[in-house]
Amino acid sequence: MTPAAERIFLYKNDELVTFASLTEEEKNEVRKECMTRLSDRIMASKGYKRVGEIHKKDT
Repeated sequence: MTPAAERIFLYKNDELVTFASLTEEEKNEVRKECMTRLSDRIMASKGYKRVGEIHKKDT
């Protein structure tokens, strides 16, 4: 893990932890949430607003 990941702190169950200490699944969830929030901010700056999500069905 990169040194930068050791400097990213998050709250997990009311406990302060580093990003590097999370499991891969937890890291992926955090990344997904960050990207969603970032894309929402970019869309909002262009006058758009998220109203829902489309989920692909497994066939």
